[in-house]
Amino acid sequence: MAFSFAILLRSSKHDRIIECRFAICIAFARPGGGKVQNFVANLSEEAKEGDLQELFGQFGRLQRVYMAKDLTTGLGKGFAFVTYYNKEDAQKAINKLNGHGYDNLIMQVQVARPKA
Repeated sequence: MAFSFAILLRSSKHDRIIECRFAICIAFARPGGGKVQNFVANLSEEAKEGDLQELFGQFGRLQRVYMAKDLTTGLGKGFAFVTYYNKEDAQKAINKLNGHGYDNLIMQVQVARPKA
């Protein structure tokens, strides 16, 4: 069980009103789970998030797909993060897609390391 505390503030410049709201959110962890993020490397510049969702979605329910893009050109930077709701699905994707040919390149798929 995880607890989080959120404070939402809203202010109106014209009315000079500041409004505060407090909420306590409770999330229950799923058995055998917890979200797991995979790091996907060696993607082509032309790869699209939708294509990755379709490819990685075969192995389980996805929480998020993030593909890094160059801000000026909009082209992919060659890597992405794919987040699953449970670790078994993430591991299935690694087992099947690591070394898989995709868009004339060989993908590398592994569990993402946490930020240092």
